[in-house]
Amino acid sequence: MSLDNGSATGAPAVPPYDRPAEHSVHAVYSSEDFQRLSRARGRLAWWLTGVTLAVYLGFFLWVALGPGSLSAPVAGFGSSGLLVYLLLSLAAFALVAVYLRVTARRIVPLQGAVAARAAELLGAEGPHRTEGSEA
Repeated sequence: MSLDNGSATGAPAVPPYDRPAEHSVHAVYSSEDFQRLSRARGRLAWWLTGVTLAVYLGFFLWVALGPGSLSAPVAGFGSSGLLVYLLLSLAAFALVAVYLRVTARRIVPLQGAVAARAAELLGAEGPHRTEGSEA
């Protein structure tokens, strides 16, 4: 089998087995499962980014506009600054928990569907198979 595709332009020859894989990859990217996965990951990323920015921006504004209030004594916590630090830590852990829960419930099943579709398309053609090779 010759790997030359009849290219008279001097460009390097493209092995024929790359073409079906490229079509398969395009088919995976254009599949509905992949599109849903991309949208779900994008929504999750933007939502978590917005909440995180809002929480920390609120904290920075509080520090900038009312720094004296962070030294006010609070019974059982020492100062309001320590209480705010604990609340920020809890918010960070809560956001991680939300990320893990949404990922496990929505993202992972979609990834499984995309992986199954990719295996279906690439398994039959094989991304690096040549004619006559055994599976």
